[in-house]
Amino acid sequence: MNGRIEAIYTAPAEGLPVIRRTQVLARPGVGLDGDRYTLGTGFWSRDHKVSRDITLIEAEVIEALRDERGGLFDHGSFRRNIVTRGFRLNELVGKRFRMGELVLEGTSLCEPCAYLERQVGRPIIQA
Repeated sequence: MNGRIEAIYTAPAEGLPVIRRTQVLARPGVGLDGDRYTLGTGFWSRDHKVSRDITLIEAEVIEALRDERGGLFDHGSFRRNIVTRGFRLNELVGKRFRMGELVLEGTSLCEPCAYLERQVGRPIIQA
């Protein structure tokens, strides 16, 4: 794969702004140090049906949505931990893959929800 990590974000708790990081320690089976899901303070922390150790989004998706909706979306707007470029993330569900120094396993899609839409402040679910 010829993709790369464009940005890394963490947020200490539900609803707090994400913080852009130049680097962060990734703990296997836990998540990123300082992130709400590692700390158990995320909106979905009590829902153990889905792993949210690290969430990812493609920069290309953010840019397409920004072009379509005319929003001022930056890479942190969608509150995902890692923003990638050149990876087709949907194709990695059910697979192990390398991203930089990380070895990750795609466990499920993390679709936009009403909570995220409220955080973004613009209609994004249908797009």
